Amino acid sequence: MQDTLVAQGDAPPRQVTATLGVAVTAEGHDLVQLGGRLHAGCLADVRTTLLRVVATGNGPVQLDLSEVELGDAAAVGLLVEAHQLALRCGRRLVVMEATPRSERLLRAVRVLPRGWRASSARLSGCDEASGPAGVAALTA
Repeated sequence: MQDTLVAQGDAPPRQVTATLGVAVTAEGHDLVQLGGRLHAGCLADVRTTLLRVVATGNGPVQLDLSEVELGDAAAVGLLVEAHQLALRCGRRLVVMEATPRSERLLRAVRVLPRGWRASSARLSGCDEASGPAGVAALTA
């Protein structure tokens, strides 16, 4: 990981904080790994870092949600905001992995397509427009 952030926010001491790790893969893609519980109380720091990564890189942004719990609508809103920024910057935000709960939530708000399933596939060698099977770009 090149960049790691722990956002406590106004979370009570018992509540899990959100973490965000950023790395660059061997193929040169940005890989963002979110962990913990992402909610409105800790969103500011995570938002700043995620949007900076999206705005400053090139190519697709791989988003690993396998270790994160989307705690509220603000967390989902952040993913939609990051997707919209990626489009404005000529990039794609790609969900690589997600917890079953996150999958259901993102599918319900139409951020993920209906048939999408979590995959541990990475983007190496994939066609930028279509992506590999099991990997979906976020759609608003």
